[in-house]
Amino acid sequence: MNTTVIFKKNLEEINKHKNILVNQGGQHSSKTYSILQLIIFLSRSVQNKLFTIVAESVPFLKVGAMRQFIEILINDEIFEEDKWNQTDRVYKMGTNIIEFRAYDTSTKALGAKRDFLFINECININYETFQNLEGRTNILTFLDFNPSFEFWIHDKVLPQPNVGFIHSTYHDNPYLPQKIIDTIESYKTYDPNRWRVMGEGLIGSNEGLVFTNWNIMSQDQFSEKVVYGIDFGFSNDPSCCIGLYKQNGELYVDEVFYNIGMTNADIAGRLESEGLKKNYSEIYADSAEPKSIHELHMRGWNVKPSIKGPDSIMKGIDLLKQYKINVSKRSVNLIKELRSYQWIKDTNGKLTNKPGGPDHCIDALRYALMSSEKRPVGGFSLV
Repeated sequence: MNTTVIFKKNLEEINKHKNILVNQGGQHSSKTYSILQLIIFLSRSVQNKLFTIVAESVPFLKVGAMRQFIEILINDEIFEEDKWNQTDRVYKMGTNIIEFRAYDTSTKALGAKRDFLFINECININYETFQNLEGRTNILTFLDFNPSFEFWIHDKVLPQPNVGFIHSTYHDNPYLPQKIIDTIESYKTYDPNRWRVMGEGLIGSNEGLVFTNWNIMSQDQFSEKVVYGIDFGFSNDPSCCIGLYKQNGELYVDEVFYNIGMTNADIAGRLESEGLKKNYSEIYADSAEPKSIHELHMRGWNVKPSIKGPDSIMKGIDLLKQYKINVSKRSVNLIKELRSYQWIKDTNGKLTNKPGGPDHCIDALRYALMSSEKRPVGGFSLV
């Protein structure tokens, strides 16, 4: 196992007899990966122990900690397929059990005890849920997060004497490709708050969030009357598709797919596998990609361009802000974007009218909404 600097720093805190380890770090600082490495290391050193790895929802587990955990086992050539119960999200390592769980309410965190606990991106978990989980953990708790803003961990957890603190940035990850380093360092110029959080791993501010009119649905609720938006990408940016329908003056939104490296053939295949209907499902895509729209249309998909014009982004944002937006649990990337999409501050710390942050899903959502409203985008008609 090729361990990281952050792996070693966590191990040092364990050797100091700390029983809660807080990992605050920036983007790609290796904090989650390192903790998972350490959990694998510990699970091969103890017997008859239960390890619980927690995230806010099952979709977040699947694209985050659970995926990385399996990747580490495979890369280290120690993955045993017969030990992995994908349905129950349980892996058996010797006499130990490693389980992956999601808790959307604090009461669900009551009940069973465990020996080791890891709450991934704990900034998205409420304090009562943390208390219920940590209070039923016998030996050691790991916590990690990107410090988008100050929350309960800073005033309720860190002051305790039994807590170890590990700060990390992308500099702590020697395996990071140069392209990702360049992207992170570009935040310095165009989004100082994002640089502070994702680059330096320091506490940012949620002041100036563009969207506050949204929530995650406890149960997904969708209709037949769905319109879709697609934002194209390939090598660097993802291609994504968002489904949308309106009911009783509210929006119901679902992330259909979000992947890098998708060809138009891949997109067509994914649309079909997700249950969209050729020559029927109404899809609006980024008009900057007429060739992609034409190719999808030739494959039988009812794809139309969303015509852009002056101030199209701001007009779309203004329209989205007029509704309550209900987001499905599986819309992991859209949720991340909504949580981080902010009005950029100028050099004097004042908010501007320019939004910043990842917006691929938000763009696809804009296309779908403007189209379903039959509104002009930036002074042009969509139909």
